[in-house]
Amino acid sequence: MLMQSADCARAPQIIATRELRRPHCPRCSAMVLMAENSRFDGEGRIDHAWSCEECGHTFRTTIRLVLR
Repeated sequence: MLMQSADCARAPQIIATRELRRPHCPRCSAMVLMAENSRFDGEGRIDHAWSCEECGHTFRTTIRLVLR
């Protein structure tokens, strides 16, 4: 069993440099609800692959994270 002390150092706060919201399809403007695939690269970048349910268009978005 793993326990942590109440006075241990706080974890660093992670701030996204872009808004964290669902994107709209660049082709038909429909809101895309869920990413098909997501990948964290270990250097503060999260890539999402999206597929629009309305028109089938596929696209990618990237979020860069900043540690504070």
